[in-house]
Amino acid sequence: FNNIARLPSATGIILTKDHKIKLDFQLVNEIPENNYKSPSIKEGVKRFGFILENTMKLIVNHYDKNEKNLELAFSGGIDSSILMVAMKKTGLQFSSRHFAYGGINNQEVVIAKRIAKELNTKLFIQEKSTKPDLQYVSNLSASGLGTNVTPYQLTMSISSQEFGYDGTLNFINGQNADTIYHVDAFAPNSSTYIPVKILRIISRLSSRVMYSDLFLSKNKINWLLRFWPFSVKKKNLDFNFKEYLSSVSIPISEHVIPLKEKINKDDSKINSIIKKNKYKNIFLPVYEYIEACQKELLTNSSSLQKLSLIKIFRWYRTINNVPINYHNLQIGEDLNRVIPFTEGPIVNFFLRRNISFSEMFYIKKIFYKYFKKEVGKSYTYFCKNRSQFAFTLIFRAFLDKALIFLSGKETHDRKRCYSEELNILKNIRPNDKKILLEYISDQEIKAYFESLYETLDKTTGQISRNELMNLCRLVNLENNIPLIDQQK
Repeated sequence: FNNIARLPSATGIILTKDHKIKLDFQLVNEIPENNYKSPSIKEGVKRFGFILENTMKLIVNHYDKNEKNLELAFSGGIDSSILMVAMKKTGLQFSSRHFAYGGINNQEVVIAKRIAKELNTKLFIQEKSTKPDLQYVSNLSASGLGTNVTPYQLTMSISSQEFGYDGTLNFINGQNADTIYHVDAFAPNSSTYIPVKILRIISRLSSRVMYSDLFLSKNKINWLLRFWPFSVKKKNLDFNFKEYLSSVSIPISEHVIPLKEKINKDDSKINSIIKKNKYKNIFLPVYEYIEACQKELLTNSSSLQKLSLIKIFRWYRTINNVPINYHNLQIGEDLNRVIPFTEGPIVNFFLRRNISFSEMFYIKKIFYKYFKKEVGKSYTYFCKNRSQFAFTLIFRAFLDKALIFLSGKETHDRKRCYSEELNILKNIRPNDKKILLEYISDQEIKAYFESLYETLDKTTGQISRNELMNLCRLVNLENNIPLIDQQK
């Protein structure tokens, strides 16, 4: 066999009588007809509630019937909160667990406790490890490529055994809700203090609005989007749809602005390789399938159909990878993560929903309205802050914006102290040698890895989150060298 590649989720293979192979992208079959109208927000809340509750009932009943361990990963944000509401409605008992990444006195911990108390649900608070288990972290690093991608996995033990279970723990997770609803919400944390939240929502409108019905419909009044607070570039109002789809398929960063990313001559060698690989193996197969089977979707589609296609392309770039990385992590953690927001009924619901102009300001409107309908109190009720703490949050929000403006760097690009995480990374390396350089022949790529090694060896801890994530991946690759050698 030639050209064997991993088959993405929600994809099938058709074997023809003449022994030819065709791909069947099943999500494309769920795109609504041209004249389909999304239901109103009120009707949407009702339908979404029905689908979510029945999906959670199927999941919870399955694990309960088979006497399996089950918990809800509960951040206290709106995504995991509506999962908790729906799980409570099943009538079955379950526990929830909050990871106190910012410390046990953090506002997110307070909110999680308030909501869990209101819903009468048992909540465990998982704190950062005082003395990380280096062997545990090393095993995670070797469990698959690209799995240790956040600083938190270095300082907190997350495993079935750590949580007190003998066997596998089935862990329900609120991952991917933002992506399947808004594609890219560019939104602050749902527990953010309201005045601060409003400021941050407005500041990212220019990015978020490019997924809206108003922008995608090429409405006659969309020229208004050129003005503040949207500030969309004039050339983007008359966009080429193929370029748009490509721009959400090839980026390296997780969060991207449509029509911004391209394959160009100014890319570094390694970025060029990654983008070209994504274009060839993620973008082209889906695009060519649609072009062959439903070409009218690319040439004469409604704004809702355009958004459905955008979500599908985003599915194959990022959503598809989450369960794969979780599966790799399961080797070390013995956690089976269940992701309801990527289950068929919920995905189909959002594939058939456009994003109204009001949802540019009221992000995840359906979620918040469902929560209030079922709990009897708005989500913001549980996010109330003391006046002194609220003033501090507003001051920090203005300070953040000022630093971004002065430095030209987003929050995740600014330097922070990660000395503890860097020490852990250094201690789980196979040795002190730059062993990956032996496997690289291209001089430009070798220089890139040299720079990563230099950062890892010489930094005192003041690096950005993105830089730390790249160092995590570097050490992961080192710990996977035995697997690489086996394939030779």
